Amino acid sequence: MPYQYPYSPCNKLLQQYRDEICDFLAPRNIIEALRTRYLLCSSRIMQSIPDFEESRAYDVNQSIMDIISRKQFVILYLEVFVELLRCEGIQDCDVLANQLSLGIEDCRSQYKKDYETFSTERSK
Repeated sequence: MPYQYPYSPCNKLLQQYRDEICDFLAPRNIIEALRTRYLLCSSRIMQSIPDFEESRAYDVNQSIMDIISRKQFVILYLEVFVELLRCEGIQDCDVLANQLSLGIEDCRSQYKKDYETFSTERSK
């Protein structure tokens, strides 16, 4: 059976808001380059790390660190995105930005827990 990676609320958050953010930006013609970059970036984040069974040479500790690093990247990316939405000063964008901010906080606490668990396990 393939190695099960920890559930990532950040990936779920990103999926949940990706379409909403893109729908929000598209009709207003706001920074098309940003929208494209967001799609490219989010699809890269969504790509899963190879299954442990498929690459036995892949170091498990490294794969866990990759997941943790990727979560941190998602958090940072979403924070930047929230700021861009706010800076554009578009009506209604505050609601979306606030929703994202709440999601980012959930991600941050999960990331911290994952990192602490990983550090504790590694020091045993």
